[in-house]
Amino acid sequence: MLYLCSFNSFSHQDDKILLGVSNATSGPTAQLGSKLNLGAAKYFERLNGEGGIHGQLIEMIKTDDGYEPYLTKKNTDILLKNFEIFALFNYVGTPTSHAVFNKVKKENLLYFTPFTGAQFLRGDDAPSIINYRASYQDEVERHVDFLVVQKKIRQIGILVQADQFGSTVEQEYIRALAKHNIKPKIITRYRRNTADIQWALTKLMRNGVEAVGVAGTYEPVAELISLAFQKQFTPYFVSVSFVSSRDLFAAINSQIGDSSIDLLVTEVVPEPSNCQATLCQMFRKDFSDNKAIWHERVIFEGYVNAHLFSQLAKRCKPKATKACVTEQINKIKKKKSFLPDYPLLDEVSGERVFLNHYLPLNQPK
Repeated sequence: MLYLCSFNSFSHQDDKILLGVSNATSGPTAQLGSKLNLGAAKYFERLNGEGGIHGQLIEMIKTDDGYEPYLTKKNTDILLKNFEIFALFNYVGTPTSHAVFNKVKKENLLYFTPFTGAQFLRGDDAPSIINYRASYQDEVERHVDFLVVQKKIRQIGILVQADQFGSTVEQEYIRALAKHNIKPKIITRYRRNTADIQWALTKLMRNGVEAVGVAGTYEPVAELISLAFQKQFTPYFVSVSFVSSRDLFAAINSQIGDSSIDLLVTEVVPEPSNCQATLCQMFRKDFSDNKAIWHERVIFEGYVNAHLFSQLAKRCKPKATKACVTEQINKIKKKKSFLPDYPLLDEVSGERVFLNHYLPLNQPK
């Protein structure tokens, strides 16, 4: 399968700010990259209609890596070789980000809003990286608080994707559970970009867990829950936001119908259909022709990511430069908040982790 997209031809690159994108728009994780790209493109369409950044229009050059790290690295090299890339933008995943992390650090590349909560992207040694999303540490702590404190569950298993994403979330579970003097009952794994979770499910069932903490993409996680349901194995499932609750809930609905299961997914942006923040209202207005999109958190996150980039770039006058934007990034990191300089962002990031429960045959609320 050929993952590299054909590139658009740019005759006047000096008049544009080019953002290089490598994410999954094919394969089992295709929804994530496609939806992030759609949300960002809609915001940049609005921005470009208003004159862009000090007269420069924003253009995304998009490539497809199918959520495979070696293709992420290859795409990134091609983007940087063939275009005057201002920043790498909206990459999807922990293993894919890990594949380019050393290059980003070594060459001080701007790395904007990756779709991952991995801790290695949040260190002091990465001054040109900015994350909008909450960390996996934040999400997992909410999981453990929900399971242990609220539900009084202590027999907890962990199922993760067998790569840097899975190991990152796994370590966060071990750390968070240790605060309650709990060790995972069982830790099991499955291979990335597959739905081969039968053996992992068997191990979870044999260990009699009451809850399962999950790190995976929506297709294998939906398969896991559907098979567990068929086998009358009904623990409480909890997942980090990378799974995309809307895609997961839709997949489960199609497999088990109106049956009830115990499933919680943490999210890192509010539900845009009923959020009253200014950015939520702008998002709904820009997608007024398709109200189904109003429920799409991943599309909204892409929209927010584009807004964040534009706000930092606008602070640089008379023209946005990489050095100036890096300086703006580090101002945010020092404050550990978007306030008071970026009020629209602070409106939607006041609460960093949102709890989203599965409801049969209903859109997530």
